[in-house]
Amino acid sequence: DQDDLWLPRKIEAQMQRLLDDPTLDFVLTEQERFLEPGCDLPSWARPHQVHTTVGGFEPSAVLMRRATFERVGPFDPRYVIASDCDWFFRANDLGLRSAFVYETLLRRRIHAGNNSRFTERINAELRRVALDSIRRKRSMPGAGPQS
Repeated sequence: DQDDLWLPRKIEAQMQRLLDDPTLDFVLTEQERFLEPGCDLPSWARPHQVHTTVGGFEPSAVLMRRATFERVGPFDPRYVIASDCDWFFRANDLGLRSAFVYETLLRRRIHAGNNSRFTERINAELRRVALDSIRRKRSMPGAGPQS
């Protein structure tokens, strides 16, 4: 996410939310998507995805406690594009608590070089992420009979 932009209050606002609620493991923020100046809308992007504010579920939108990262673990290099999705699934599978700062504190750049242009690969990786999550949940104590 090296091409995204953090707004000046991002870390301060998210840190304050973590300080206000010690039971939270990580805090996300809203993001505004914008088209890189001078760039045509990439074929994979839709006009309604530009200049909109949505909840951010990617590394540049999160601030977490060190213990949270240590508990969930690093990003899995088997996933070229969906490693962040895998991380969030693993955090969810562990029952970690998160919250949102409902303020746009991140600007997400849309351009022809975004990894999201590889739709077939993304979809394949997302299927693997979901299946891995299902397998983890089935193997948890008290998950019931395996089918």
